[in-house]
Amino acid sequence: MKLYGFPASPNTWKVRAAAHQIGVPLELEIVDLTKGAQRKPEYLALNPTGRTPTLVDGDFKLWESSAIMQYLGSKKKTPLWPDDRVVVFSAIVGG
Repeated sequence: MKLYGFPASPNTWKVRAAAHQIGVPLELEIVDLTKGAQRKPEYLALNPTGRTPTLVDGDFKLWESSAIMQYLGSKKKTPLWPDDRVVVFSAIVGG
């Protein structure tokens, strides 16, 4: 899996941290926001919002850090990100 992101971005950082913690290897492809790389057609083809991070797993593309972390959590059984939808939803809404 390849993660397109800007290392200084909190959202990129938290995806990388979650992946490391659960043992899912990611190849980091740097999108240099200071040079406008997020507006290049090649990047916009992966993520039309032009924001980072973006995860590419084969033909599957996903953006938004929380969605990426949920996807990574589904790849490997871990208590860090439970696969039980009720548990996940309850944690989100505080129920």
